[in-house]
Amino acid sequence: MQHETDRMIIREFEMSDWTAVHRYGADLNIMKYAIYHANSETDTRNFVMRAMESAEEEPRTEFERAVVLRDSPDTLIGGCGFSLEDENDREWRIGYCFHSDFWGNGYGTEVCKSLLQFGFCDCGAHRVSAVCDIENIGSIRVLEKSGLVREGRFREKSWGLGEWHDELQYAMLDSQWHENQSSPS
Repeated sequence: MQHETDRMIIREFEMSDWTAVHRYGADLNIMKYAIYHANSETDTRNFVMRAMESAEEEPRTEFERAVVLRDSPDTLIGGCGFSLEDENDREWRIGYCFHSDFWGNGYGTEVCKSLLQFGFCDCGAHRVSAVCDIENIGSIRVLEKSGLVREGRFREKSWGLGEWHDELQYAMLDSQWHENQSSPS
């Protein structure tokens, strides 16, 4: 199963992707904002294997996807995830991570909007949420440009690189998404 945006293909991970994933997954300048930590090669291989295994699960509640450039499908620029947080409440969570060479080009917003569409149209989500490090200005912009609403701040929510990090919580409701789709641009 894959999705396409104007400039990217969002597809299932393949084992051969692990080296490209590791280039951003082990970069401390990128991972300083992540809710997880920089990966060893073994961590990265295991992540890709888990992503591939979750693609086989039924019903599927976790979607970890590779993001490649449409004009250059061999160029993996990052990854994104969409996972079920609460089945009864139909709440899903999105996440994304891109190699820093591709920051500032609007790819994050394009992927985020694609994940929102997938969640509300294909998964029947009522609510889609995301968190980001309070210092990750780029991710804050992506979430806000995508239409998610800042709901709050979690103080010292995650531990990484030897210190506690505050996180911001964002979300969008299905009613908000559908209203945005029917509004003229």
